[in-house]
Amino acid sequence: MPPASEFRSGIRQDLDAFVRARSAELAGKDGEDGMRIDLHCHDRNSDVPDETLGRILRVPETWLPTAKLLRTLKANGADALTITNHNNARSCWQALERGQDILPAAEFSCTLPDFDVGVHILTFGFTPEQESKLVRLRKNLYRFLEYTSNADIPTVLAHPLFFYSPKGLPPLELMDRFALLFERFEGVNGQRDSWQNILTVSWLQGLDEEGIAAASRRTGIAPGTYCRNPLSKRITGGSDCHMGIFAGSTGTLLRVPGWRAQGGSRAALALEALRRGEMAPYGSHCEEEKLTVAFLDYFCQVALHMEDPGLIRLLLHRGTTAEKLQALAISNGMFELRRHKYTSKFLGLFHECLQGRKPGWIASLLTSTAYKPVLAQMDAIAAARAHSPERLVQVLREALPAMFDRLTALLADRVKTKVRKLEEQGMDVGSMDLLGKIELPTHFRALIGQDDAQSRSGEPAGIDLGKWSDGLPFPALASTILGGAAFAASKIIHGHRDFVQGFAERIGRYRHPRRALWLTDTLEDKNGVSHVLQATLAEARRRDLPIDFLACATGKAGGLSAGPHLRLLPAVSDFTLPFYPDQTFRLPGLLELQKTFLDGGYDRIIVSTEAPMGLFALYLKHAFNVPAYFYMHTDWMDFAKRTLKYDKRKLDRLRRMLRAFYRRFDGVFLLNTEQRDHFASPGMGLPADRLFLTAHWTDAHFHPQKVEKHEIFSGVAGRAEIDQPVLLYAGRLSEEKGVLLLPEIFRSIQARVPGAKMAFAGTGPCLERLREALPEADFLGWVPAEKLAAAYSAADLLLLPSWFDTFSCALLEALGCGLPAVAFNTKGPRDILSEGRGGLLAEGPEQMAAMAASLLLDPARLQSLRTLALRRATDFRAEDIMNRLIEDIHLNGSNRRLSDPSRKPESPAKPMGAEFGAAPNQAFIGELLSLMGG
Repeated sequence: MPPASEFRSGIRQDLDAFVRARSAELAGKDGEDGMRIDLHCHDRNSDVPDETLGRILRVPETWLPTAKLLRTLKANGADALTITNHNNARSCWQALERGQDILPAAEFSCTLPDFDVGVHILTFGFTPEQESKLVRLRKNLYRFLEYTSNADIPTVLAHPLFFYSPKGLPPLELMDRFALLFERFEGVNGQRDSWQNILTVSWLQGLDEEGIAAASRRTGIAPGTYCRNPLSKRITGGSDCHMGIFAGSTGTLLRVPGWRAQGGSRAALALEALRRGEMAPYGSHCEEEKLTVAFLDYFCQVALHMEDPGLIRLLLHRGTTAEKLQALAISNGMFELRRHKYTSKFLGLFHECLQGRKPGWIASLLTSTAYKPVLAQMDAIAAARAHSPERLVQVLREALPAMFDRLTALLADRVKTKVRKLEEQGMDVGSMDLLGKIELPTHFRALIGQDDAQSRSGEPAGIDLGKWSDGLPFPALASTILGGAAFAASKIIHGHRDFVQGFAERIGRYRHPRRALWLTDTLEDKNGVSHVLQATLAEARRRDLPIDFLACATGKAGGLSAGPHLRLLPAVSDFTLPFYPDQTFRLPGLLELQKTFLDGGYDRIIVSTEAPMGLFALYLKHAFNVPAYFYMHTDWMDFAKRTLKYDKRKLDRLRRMLRAFYRRFDGVFLLNTEQRDHFASPGMGLPADRLFLTAHWTDAHFHPQKVEKHEIFSGVAGRAEIDQPVLLYAGRLSEEKGVLLLPEIFRSIQARVPGAKMAFAGTGPCLERLREALPEADFLGWVPAEKLAAAYSAADLLLLPSWFDTFSCALLEALGCGLPAVAFNTKGPRDILSEGRGGLLAEGPEQMAAMAASLLLDPARLQSLRTLALRRATDFRAEDIMNRLIEDIHLNGSNRRLSDPSRKPESPAKPMGAEFGAAPNQAFIGELLSLMGG
């Protein structure tokens, strides 16, 4: 199998080579025998969508006029014409009435009753009377195909690996039935994934008489029952274009010798060639940008043209409650969007650009400087559209992410400016304390500041969102439309990913590589999470593991550089939070991230931070239908309780928010058993068999070193003598780490061990307060790994007064250097030091001081703990930990999704052993609604 990064490019190359070879073979030496026809395109008479949501909203699949579609087909090189609207041939009959030469056709939505699967059947050359019969028969695919076979009506199975399956994905036996039901298959669909296209082509090329006979035995269907030539498999092409942008750029080359000199009806010649089966696909296959721009144009037209579906009609329409709520939200959203004149103008201009018409000079004159780059990209799109469909795809690949990034950056900058102004007015808007104050009214107008219901409720007014959001709607709405189109395109293309991968496994070709993309917004920072991730990256590089990391580049000198297993994206914007000022959060370009995931050949995600990367991970999960795993570093509930001093009400709200977030993932990796038990408790509600315990390890620097104390430690009171005991703290100097307890603890120890010294390795917001409390202590600052190992080796005892640590890398590093520890009896330290393995566990500051003093006064016991510390450190080996992680996310074998009921949970006995997967797939809106309630 080629490397993951070459998977997509290899597919495109193979599909291009097939199309070129078949087209050249069919067209003949002089190329004159081939007649081009797009066998799959739509216009405004595709006016009743298959999806219930579209029918509720009463929107057609396109507003494209027939005349415009026909002009586009001719401009893109079609020699014969047809239109395949859904379940009707009205456009064809109307064109024939006008005297135009067109092949009657339709794309019928048919049901395979034994699987309850809906498929699309391109059907050609029928009469109006036959159309009525076909419409009646389409509810049963078998009866439909019996009729078309007997009447010699050519059919083509459109996009064979894309079908409608409301009750879940069908078994792979479905493809056996397709092999027996059809002789013509759409192998190159211009709006479907190239992976699906090449798999279809490869499968059909491998189907021989023996394969057909085997399929017949498995299904009980005799060859020839539903098609005339079951051993002859023909491959067609079609643009599947609804917007008239790419119509004719993909299609079918029919072998019709001397057709140019024959005269008469080209449609009739095309129909006969279809019946003979002399055909080959031509043109371009799908890039995601093609479907994205189709959705963009569709969104533009829905926003500009959609009529009110009517509330009573909506409520009485067939459909689920969820579908009706979605329809209500969409219709309200579209009408609110239409009220915003700048966004409406943008949609209109963008639609015009997709027709090849550049924004006029007036639009350019009236556009503010901030939006000039967006207008420039729209100009480039219009020019490319006027040039050719191929050129349009090339430009869209760069223009759409550039537009999105610009709009996102403007939005982020304006939000930061507004936040600063509110802070200048004395409002603490950046604090997590707002969590307990913010509420959303049930009345929409109250939400945007156009109703006084909130003031009547007696609750504090807080922020007037209507006034506060002034200047934000356009970049927010425009970027949402761009991002929403990209998301919708990807979700449609990859919706049947599991079925497609299973099919690839079955035919033994074009299996998608297994490779994870690990997202993080901290990789070069000076903190524990960054240190762990750097070690994990180093291990991935050392063993060439199927894991790549992705981070935002800062542009700073000496910063990150892309390399093996590390991909960098420029940060569109960044920000800090008042309660976490040392950490910079960076925003990558969402569409650029989406493109990176696709082109890199990834099929699963790991993420280490909740926001913003955690939200981006969930976007990728749903856009590409891949599993996503969260790697837990920080216990935010404990942070809020101990550092932010949250009361019960605020903690409950935070818990619900975190629960809603973590349940979206297919797996959560946890670093201690206490946290695992919390996540499995009723308050969080994550299934216990879907929680993975993992661990960290230390790098090669952390081993005992021969070093004298006076070479490492010095202080205001003078050098530490060799016989003076040194107590060391290593880590972030912040309140949640418990460092403000150390002065009291140290003074108590010093009272019993007068010569004791205290040293700190690390930086943080509590540094100055510690200097004031312990002026005689040694403050080493941020210490690199090789020097930190020397400090561990020279010290006598490590003190860890934190109730907050989910694991404690500092503890493991110290053990690796033979340094015993006294830590609070909590979370990670408890798992590491239980049963006295290298240290002691204290229940509070007084006991910590007593234990530490006792050890310092008992050299033999201290030496015994040194031996146990070294032994315990060997239990945490990088190779073992990473092997287990790879197994847990299924990178080393079976690609079964975690929802597979046959998957057995393993025993959680080992510290890094419990398995974990996805929570039940409940609607995210349900979780959001529960945030304010129970």
